[in-house]
Amino acid sequence: MRMALLLKSLSALPCFNNITQISAMTGGLSNPCFKVAADNNFYFAKFTNEQQLANELTLAKIAEFDGITPKLYYHDEQWLISHFIDGNNLAVEQIPLKTKIKISIELMIRFHQLTGSNPEKINTETIETLNTRENFNGLICPDYDVNLIRTLNNIGSVIETLITSEIKTSSNNLVCCHCDINFSNVLRDNKQRAWLIDFEYACFAPVEFDLAMFIAVNNIPESEMCFIIDYYKQRTNSAVETGLLRHYLLYCYLINGLWYYNMSFDKTAVLQHRTQSNMLKLAAEQWQAFDRLSSQLEIPEAAPPLQEFI
Repeated sequence: MRMALLLKSLSALPCFNNITQISAMTGGLSNPCFKVAADNNFYFAKFTNEQQLANELTLAKIAEFDGITPKLYYHDEQWLISHFIDGNNLAVEQIPLKTKIKISIELMIRFHQLTGSNPEKINTETIETLNTRENFNGLICPDYDVNLIRTLNNIGSVIETLITSEIKTSSNNLVCCHCDINFSNVLRDNKQRAWLIDFEYACFAPVEFDLAMFIAVNNIPESEMCFIIDYYKQRTNSAVETGLLRHYLLYCYLINGLWYYNMSFDKTAVLQHRTQSNMLKLAAEQWQAFDRLSSQLEIPEAAPPLQEFI
C-alpha cells in the first residue's frame, strides 16, 4: 500500500510533464528511491522526512556547486529530484578494495573542505554538531531485553567517556562530516567520474568520526586502517588522532548494530533488502566487530559480548 502511495505522489510532482517509467531502487539505500524516465531524460527521486530533507537540501546545493553530487533538479517537502547518474555504485563495482577506499576518501576530503570553498555558508544553524549520547539514546528501544538495555547503557557511558577524554587532549577541528560514506553512496558514471550522494546524516564532527564511520559501515578489515589513515593524512597534510579514531570506531560499530537491529523489527520498511534476517546479519557483523575491537583495546566494561544478544 505504501509503495502505491509513493508512486502516486511521485507521479504527481509538477517537475515532470511526461513520465514513461518509474523503477524502484534498492541496494543499500536507506530511503525509498526511484529511477524516473521522464521528458526524454532520467532522474533520481528520493523520498525523505522533513529533518533529513533540511540537511540533504542544504548540502546538496553546496556540493553541487563543487561538483561532488549530481545536479539538483527539483525539491518539495518530501521529494528530492536530481539528475540520474548512469553507472554503478562502489558496492557492486568489481575493483580492488584499496581503489574503492581511495575513491571514497578523495570525495570525503572534498566534502570536508566544503565549508571554505563555497559562497553559501555551512553553519551549525543548518547542520547540527555530533551528539554521541543523544544519537545513542535515540536508538535504544524500551522494549529491548532488560539485560541488553543494561549492557548497552554501560557500554555507551564508557565509550562517551573515552571519546570525551581523547577530544580534550587532541587538537582536532570540526568539519562537516558526511557520516555515511558507504560504498553504496559513491557512484561512478560511465566516464569513471565519482559522485557522492545522501547527505541526510551529515553533521559537524572531528575528521576521525567520518573516517571511523567509513570503516565501520563498509566493514573494512582492521588491516586496512593504517592505509586509510595514511592516505587521508597524505592527501590533506593534516593530523589524524588514531586513539580518537579507534574510540569513534567502537561507537560506530555500536550504533550501526543498533540501527540494523531496530530495522529487523521495522514492519513498515519497503525496500527489498530490509528483511529481518538480512538486518540481523548486518547487526551481528557490526557487534562482532565491536567485540573484537573492545577486546583489543582491553575495555572490560564491554562484557558480555554484544553478539550474544542476536
